[in-house]
Amino acid sequence: MKKYAILVMAVLAVVVFASGCIDDNTNSTSSQSTQPSIPTKLFSTSGVSFNYPESWEQYSADQLTFDIEGNAKVVGGVGTSNGDVLASVQQIPTQGYSLDEFENSMEQLIKQSGTLISTQSITTNGRTGFEIVYTLSSGKKERINGYTDGTSFYLLTMSTSESNYDSQQENFDVISQSFKIQ
Repeated sequence: MKKYAILVMAVLAVVVFASGCIDDNTNSTSSQSTQPSIPTKLFSTSGVSFNYPESWEQYSADQLTFDIEGNAKVVGGVGTSNGDVLASVQQIPTQGYSLDEFENSMEQLIKQSGTLISTQSITTNGRTGFEIVYTLSSGKKERINGYTDGTSFYLLTMSTSESNYDSQQENFDVISQSFKIQ
């Protein structure tokens, strides 16, 4: 359990540090894949894909400037050119833990470093997962969507400032509703 706690803390650290860090180099809802009302491009790498706003840039894992400990890995991300808005994907081995156990651990860690706003079950492209929305003391507001394929957890984290969050909802919805694990 200690190893798992370290892994979850490392993931949370990535979430916190990913907020706008670009280097130049308990409700139930169902998300449907719908035609986006904004022009989009496709992000596709390491077995995951999603649509994102055409005006945003794609970033490789090497361009995202945060450290991950343990077996978690950053797959990549997308965001605005100034880094004010960021969506990144992480892949974490399940190590035998269920998605519910992982979600509960994430919620507890978020409560220690921020303010939990909402949690809910979601279904996207036939895959059941969870969504957590929270704020951080740094002034960031984030939405995490978590899924599993049975061997890995996939965390899609969408982040911006609290003051900009509402204006990014359509963009975040396009990303989260089109998210697929191949």
